[in-house]
Amino acid sequence: MSLNTKYAPLFPDEIKVQATAIIDAQAIYLSRVSDSSVAAEINFQNDYIEIELSIEDKELVVNCSCDDALSGALCQHVFATLLIADRDEELQKVNSRSIKKTVRNKHSKSKAVEEVRPEQKQSLDLKYYMNQFKRENKISLNTIESSETVTKANQQWRIIYIIEERRSQSCGTLVISHYWQKKRDGQWLAEKEFVYQTGQDYPDKIDQSVIQFLASNSRSSGNTEHCRELKAEDHQQVLSEILKTGRLYKRTANDLISMQMEMKNTTLQFQFEKGDSGDYKLDHHLHSKNESFDLNAEQLFLNSPVLIHQDCIIALTRDQMVWLQKTARHSASYSHREVETLSREIHLNTAINCENFPAALRFEVSETEVRGQLYIRTAQFRFRDKEQLHVELSFNYAGSIVEENSKIQRLITSETRQLITRNAKAEGDLKDKLMDLDFRFVESSLREEEGWKLLPAKLDHAVKILIDADWEISAEGKTYRKPQEIEMKLSYKMDWFELEGTAQFDDQELPLTELISAAKEGNGFVTLDDGSIGVLPLEWLTTYTVLTEIGICNDEMLKFSRGQFYIVDQLLRDEKIKRDSSYLEAAEKFQNFEKIHPLEAADDFNGTLRDYQKDGLGWMTQMSELGLGMCLADDMGLGKTVQVLALLNNRQNCKNPSLIVLPKSLIFNWAAEAEAFCPHLSVLNYTGASRVAQFKQIAKHRIVLTTYGTLRQDILKLKDIQFDYCILDESQAIKNIKSQNSKAARLITANHRLAMTGTPIENRLTELLSQFEFINPGMIGNLSVFKQFFQDKALNDEQILSFQKAVKPFFLRRTKKEVAKDLPEKTVQVLHCDLSQYEQERYDELKAYYQKELLDDDAKKSPNLVLQALMRLRQAACHSALINPKFNHEISAKQKLITHKMSELIAEGHKLLIFSQFTSFLSLMQKDCEKQDIAFSYLDGKTKNRDEQVQRFQNDDNVKVFLISLKAGGVGLNLTAADYVFLMDPWWNPAIEAQAIDRAYRIGQKKNVFAYKVISRGTIEEKVIQLQKKKQELADSIFAAEGNMINDLSKEDLQFLLS
Repeated sequence: MSLNTKYAPLFPDEIKVQATAIIDAQAIYLSRVSDSSVAAEINFQNDYIEIELSIEDKELVVNCSCDDALSGALCQHVFATLLIADRDEELQKVNSRSIKKTVRNKHSKSKAVEEVRPEQKQSLDLKYYMNQFKRENKISLNTIESSETVTKANQQWRIIYIIEERRSQSCGTLVISHYWQKKRDGQWLAEKEFVYQTGQDYPDKIDQSVIQFLASNSRSSGNTEHCRELKAEDHQQVLSEILKTGRLYKRTANDLISMQMEMKNTTLQFQFEKGDSGDYKLDHHLHSKNESFDLNAEQLFLNSPVLIHQDCIIALTRDQMVWLQKTARHSASYSHREVETLSREIHLNTAINCENFPAALRFEVSETEVRGQLYIRTAQFRFRDKEQLHVELSFNYAGSIVEENSKIQRLITSETRQLITRNAKAEGDLKDKLMDLDFRFVESSLREEEGWKLLPAKLDHAVKILIDADWEISAEGKTYRKPQEIEMKLSYKMDWFELEGTAQFDDQELPLTELISAAKEGNGFVTLDDGSIGVLPLEWLTTYTVLTEIGICNDEMLKFSRGQFYIVDQLLRDEKIKRDSSYLEAAEKFQNFEKIHPLEAADDFNGTLRDYQKDGLGWMTQMSELGLGMCLADDMGLGKTVQVLALLNNRQNCKNPSLIVLPKSLIFNWAAEAEAFCPHLSVLNYTGASRVAQFKQIAKHRIVLTTYGTLRQDILKLKDIQFDYCILDESQAIKNIKSQNSKAARLITANHRLAMTGTPIENRLTELLSQFEFINPGMIGNLSVFKQFFQDKALNDEQILSFQKAVKPFFLRRTKKEVAKDLPEKTVQVLHCDLSQYEQERYDELKAYYQKELLDDDAKKSPNLVLQALMRLRQAACHSALINPKFNHEISAKQKLITHKMSELIAEGHKLLIFSQFTSFLSLMQKDCEKQDIAFSYLDGKTKNRDEQVQRFQNDDNVKVFLISLKAGGVGLNLTAADYVFLMDPWWNPAIEAQAIDRAYRIGQKKNVFAYKVISRGTIEEKVIQLQKKKQELADSIFAAEGNMINDLSKEDLQFLLS
């Protein structure tokens, strides 16, 4: 475990940021290192700090000279030292598991250091003394002046400090001697040796702290107590303090020079000049903000980051110190080989500015993309009793490889002479990529070797992802490679599109058939002749796996029918594929078709098509001419039935009948619509027991109506008939491709196929694909591939757009909003439904009873009995539970129809009003809404919060349904949020019916309103509709509020109603 990992959590983020700034400024260097201790010096922002880290009692103990550390806190200087020690792999004993993950500040454990007196001979830093005086004397070190800290008597003498240049050079460290001078008559007398003594006076408190520090932390030089040899780590701080006194001098061979200034934050530059002999001369230059000078003049080099140049003290970084010492003492010239090596070392190991280097010696700073590189082998240890792989990670910088844990921070490319700095963020991103693929990194331990690990079962997937991202991978001696190029070509011949191509792996070329084989096997790997493993790109695999399933593999190519053009073209749209002239010509023909050409209905069609319906007729005709199946998916209420009847009417010259498969409840609607719009087309109702005899009559009719149930039962007979069109209404009935409905529909033989639905997708995309397989058999091939390619939960925007473009030509969908200009403001239609067998039996039983009671010659026609009969029969037409509550668990035909329409319309974003005279029926609908989690409002005569219910429906977008009692809500409500109205059991007085519809169709309504009367076929509801047409006044009187004309009903009227 690294030092950073082990101790970083103990330091606040602010401290870490400050530590990073210190390191970036190269203001820290390690002055002493070992496995158990590290000493460092920091010269940063005018502060000189000393730090020591050591192992004591199985714990990391830190000692720093800064104010924060002296008060017991963990500081930025300690953390910076930890990071540098970690980088240089020092203080390795800390990695032992026995060493605690805690840090103890030496000053926070004991106060003894604060009580030490100057006479005690122990190692104390100068910074401590300065802080000691500050605490005791309340004096700021930043403002100390000699005149402010001494008595008048002490002003008569002073201490001077002299840097002994010759002795410093011979000792290899800084030697300072201190003298005292007495002042007489305003003149300073000759200096005398000043020797430290306990308890003596000082002319200045800085003098006191310096002298006491030197006495405790330096040794005498040449057996003279006034001449002190300093430790390297003390040089800069001592000189900086003495400079404040203005009494620091340098003794040269001939003179005593007053030191005047201190320079920090300097920049070192090297300058090479090539001589006539071909050798190079090296000059050094130091630059600060205001100064610049040549270092080849006389200067004093010390074994510390301090340079004494003329009258200036210069603070150096560690890099500057090392390279000045290395080069300044070199011979006057360098050979080309020597200078090339030196230049490389300077570029790689320092931040020294190399801009002035000759071009031949300069390495250009460059940024390059870093690529991951893995070597994989079987791990020595198992993981949870399972074999695992050991993975070694390296980074590839433009061909230069650096191992993950290498301390190298810079690299030079030999060919391009580029200097590259390692990109920590990019390397971190590559490591994150491994983590995302379930690699795990483990520290070294007795049970596992350090490094990345991966379970073998996850290798193939990881390799595909990483190779696709340009990683380099080798496993047990085998190299994984991606192709340099994959070349594909599309062409068109007769009724087929052909795809052929190759993949190039260095010198080996693989044909499409081998690539297809790899795609079909699902692994995407190909073994190459040299033993390496070719990896097909994931994007290529995703696309071509689908193509292999919908196409036919033949003679090293894939073939597709012309009906598959849109899917193939969309899947390959973004691929770099050559398209020959034959393909481009065919593609232009298909693409031009995307523009719809409207078509008028034939003259003998009894109706006028609206503009959008003419577009629909034209589109269906064009699709048929191209031999393509289609799906008409207009919103409910836009007249899909009328458009299809107009299409079939235009096909009268075709001798084959057209088969229309639909729910049983729609048989009557289709028959009625066909009779209204094209009565000259013969229609056969191929349902029920009578169909056995009708089978031979199919060929003699233009339109054959049947149900999905009948289709399933008779498919073995029906599949042998050649139909012109096979049309599925409410085609979501085949949404499950494995259902019997779907299988039977695909077995029908027809020249053309058409699906009709207002909701092509109810839950999943595969429902749409099932219908697609019906209208164009074989076009999408193996549905499982499409399930994988278009996983509902994994769809991104690009996939959705790609899917939409691929299927768009085969589906025509218009919403009411899109065609609003062609629609009347209010449309009223009748929806028929057929009672179930049990419902019909109960209704017939009830009807027979009232026929006997009211129509027998001996029966007396009581007005109350007549009202009871009509009411009961109307209730039975809605739901048997309205007659007998024991049938509450059943779902009536009318309830089922409305529930389906309700779900369909809500999915399209519409709001609905559902009216019923019977509150018990509304209660059943309420339960349906609750089961489907549909938010609704409710209003009947007992509702107290009437206004609240209205406002919820009008203003809350989540409330889609309003269940309303006809009597309680038929008048006085403004419900313009709705655009669909269902009259479940309309009060057959047309005025009351119109009032209910007008709750939505009124001032403020901005949408077209569609109203539906829901009628159970073969019941009294159907009779009353007919009676309305024949005898409007009588029909009105039957259900007038007063009911005062019941007595005027004749026996013939009752026979009509009860027949």
